[in-house]
Parts: sequence; C-alpha cells; structure tokens
Amino acid sequence: MTTDRAIFIPNIFSPNGDQINDRFITTPGIGLKEIEELVIYDRWGNMIFQRFNFFPDDPADFWDGQFKGENASIGVYAYKLILVFEDQRTEIRTGDLTLVR
Repeated sequence: MTTDRAIFIPNIFSPNGDQINDRFITTPGIGLKEIEELVIYDRWGNMIFQRFNFFPDDPADFWDGQFKGENASIGVYAYKLILVFEDQRTEIRTGDLTLVR
C-alpha cells in the first residue's frame, strides 16, 4: 500500500500585511501529523527563523517574514522542513522561497 505524502510548499510569499499570503505556510497532504522543525536561512546561510514541533495547520507557527522584529529583506531564502507523518515516518524537505512585499 502506498501512502500519499504530498505536501504543498510555496516558493513565494508576500508578508505585506494585506492578510493574503503573509506567512510562509505549507499545505499538508494526507497523514501529516507534525512539523518537527522548520528552519529558514538567508542567502549567506545565516539562520533567521526556527520553530520546532508544531501542527501543520496552525498559521501562527510559520514564518511571517520578520527577522529580529524587523521586516526581512526582499530576496531568496532557503528552508528545511522535517515532517512527521501519522505512521511515524519522517521526511526532510528542502528548497528555496522568495520573499516579496
């Protein structure tokens, strides 16, 4: 039996306060239980956001485009997600996303 581990991970977001696409939020597929870790890095490899052990359907836990209380710069960032599924299997997903305002 195969398991659908589809998860939508956006590659662009616009945290400009218009309440549309203001956070880097994934859309879970069937069976995603938890996000064990979400890390965002700038283009120089500096970690600018990290969150552990949160539910994939709570937007408040995802990155809002801020770094140290200020708007992060427009540009390309890298992410790493560690996903935990209901069958206790984990997957690591990596990629990049573009922040626009």
